[in-house]
Amino acid sequence: MIITSIFLGIFALCIILIIISELRLNHFFSEFWNNISIVSALIALVDLAVLLALGVGILSEYSFKDIKVAELQAEREALVYQLNHELYLGNSIGEFNKKIIKGQKLHENPWTSWLRGNYYMEIDPIDLSEGE
Repeated sequence: MIITSIFLGIFALCIILIIISELRLNHFFSEFWNNISIVSALIALVDLAVLLALGVGILSEYSFKDIKVAELQAEREALVYQLNHELYLGNSIGEFNKKIIKGQKLHENPWTSWLRGNYYMEIDPIDLSEGE
């Protein structure tokens, strides 16, 4: 959330600087304001691209929440079944737990909370010590 807010602030500041430079209230600093206008426009374009990428990421993360929860629950149930019936091979449970814990931490972090859906909070990591 904070990252998105920072990029929105930078974009707004660049737009304000472009508007001020176009007004050119003082002709003495005309060349200075032309340079500010060019730099602000370039920064605003890059910032707009980042904001669009963040927007697409946020929309894709929050779209079809029920399907994503069902997929994670199905993956968890399959791994628990394998573990309980001693069919487990490899490091799939560790990778699953890492993915769930990372998603939960990213959702709880105020810097990245918009980039991870809250559905990660609904899924529990697999506890290997209890054997479920």
